[in-house]
Amino acid sequence: MPVEVLAQANNLSPSAALQLGQSITIPSSKQVQRLEREAAAAEQAREKKRQQEEALAKKSADAKREAQQKLSEARKEVKETDAKGSFGVQVALANDQAKADELAKKFRAAGYQVKTSATSRGVRVVVGPERGKVAALALKDKINSDPKVNTTSAWVLYWR
Repeated sequence: MPVEVLAQANNLSPSAALQLGQSITIPSSKQVQRLEREAAAAEQAREKKRQQEEALAKKSADAKREAQQKLSEARKEVKETDAKGSFGVQVALANDQAKADELAKKFRAAGYQVKTSATSRGVRVVVGPERGKVAALALKDKINSDPKVNTTSAWVLYWR
């Protein structure tokens, strides 16, 4: 009988030491088969979850890399066309300055240039500026795909 099955039948770790006089349950052959099936199913579920997590991490990394490439291309296009106007990407509208500062700190830690400004509805948290709307749109897409900042609701603002 496999040690793992005996341990599972007794709610023990397979590496647990048995004590002299300790009572353990010896499972029947039917119980052993059931426990082996349950262990195999649990292992398959763990492997499937691991594969899904790997696929999600790869997809996230690919999306981030693609967004960074688009931003670089957009900035190059802006330089070549001498686009007019400054744009920012609003990432949040906080209730107060303390919350805005907390959000700004998170974005700065992820490598973004951030400013805050008070409005009649709260404190705006803006990443940028970007020269040209094309570059600002690419920056918005990059921010929305960046797992470090975990936001999907960024939008572009014209700054003048």
